[in-house]
Amino acid sequence: MNKFYFIRMDIINSISYGEYQEGDFLPSENQLCKKYQVSRDTVRKSLRLLEEDGYIQKIMGKGSRVLPLPKQFDETATSGLLSFAELDATNATGYITKVISIEDEKIPEELIIKGDYPEEAATKLTRVRVIDQVPTILDIDYLVKDIVPVFEEKDVEKSLYLYLEDVLGLDISYGNKEITIGKANAQDSELLGISEGDSVAVIVNNVFLSDTRLLQVTVSKHREDTFKFSQFTRRKKIKE
Repeated sequence: MNKFYFIRMDIINSISYGEYQEGDFLPSENQLCKKYQVSRDTVRKSLRLLEEDGYIQKIMGKGSRVLPLPKQFDETATSGLLSFAELDATNATGYITKVISIEDEKIPEELIIKGDYPEEAATKLTRVRVIDQVPTILDIDYLVKDIVPVFEEKDVEKSLYLYLEDVLGLDISYGNKEITIGKANAQDSELLGISEGDSVAVIVNNVFLSDTRLLQVTVSKHREDTFKFSQFTRRKKIKE
């Protein structure tokens, strides 16, 4: 894991668990350099990401002030690429992940948002996210076999991205996401405890490595009664 990314997540955890409260200022850049034994450039990269994601506001001459955290868990609370476990850490929400199945299956062509349809073989991973004892999200991941040839249930029970990045050493870089509203099918009904035909929020995500290879295609189906979309936005002025 990149050092600036680790620092970012460590500060997010400190904010989530109250070490840094809303309105507090983070330690200075020099103090953060000493704490994490990194260069100022690395610290600045971390702070820039935190500011872009809405955790802090940098104030000239004063430092980095902590902004309010969202009060409710939201799988789409950020436009960045975070795993479910990382999002849970930022919102301090208790959850468990149930692995339903791991099987060989090609990526459905209709799930490719942009670009050509990949011919590579894939592994289909089906999981259910249970939040406060309620089955809330059905995640279906397709992982390209040439990049992720094999994995076991224990590898993906907590965080798939932890396994992909820290164990396999993959450099996950960017993704394309689409959000639509659909109707629950028989599988959704069984695994999410809802009626067939109920509305579900459907999030399709295509995730790529830094070398632009497609790594993962995900379909996440959210119960209508728990889904909420929120996103931090920051205005950027265009200099003429």
